[in-house]
Amino acid sequence: MIKHINYKKQQKSFKQMSYVIIFAVIIIFIGLLLNFSSFKIAFSTFMALTLTSTGVLLALYITRRPLDIMAFMGMLIVLSIVINNNVLIFSFYQKDLSKESDAKKQLKALGLRAKPILMTMLSNALALLPIALAIGSGTQIIQDLAIAIMGGLLFAIIVNLYIIPLFFHFINKIK
Repeated sequence: MIKHINYKKQQKSFKQMSYVIIFAVIIIFIGLLLNFSSFKIAFSTFMALTLTSTGVLLALYITRRPLDIMAFMGMLIVLSIVINNNVLIFSFYQKDLSKESDAKKQLKALGLRAKPILMTMLSNALALLPIALAIGSGTQIIQDLAIAIMGGLLFAIIVNLYIIPLFFHFINKIK
């Protein structure tokens, strides 16, 4: 009977968290549209969120950990970092007023932000390694959070530095 009640509470929590995430994504998308005045940039950032979520879920699947509230919180943390990185890259891209081609502007913006993004994401992911491995007393409680963040950040490196720039390059060619 107690397991059934806990399951109901968990389902209710997930439903509420899903509403919050959907609302947050809508607000973020509107904010990106207002900030950049570009549907292509907002859509590229939204694509980064979707792909990074895949990295979080893949990490949880590989480690056979559940998608619980802690892992959900880890996903939200990762997505906020990914949004921040994409905003910085696209801000550098838009502020470049040179007469160079769009591809060169994209590469320049990416070149300026690649090292800080790589250093930040790797250091954050590696800092969570002891918690993800459940080393120390009490770390099991937040192990799912650490695994979700690590998987998301490591996957986001590829997404932010390779996939999204290529995606933006191709959709930018569409008139």
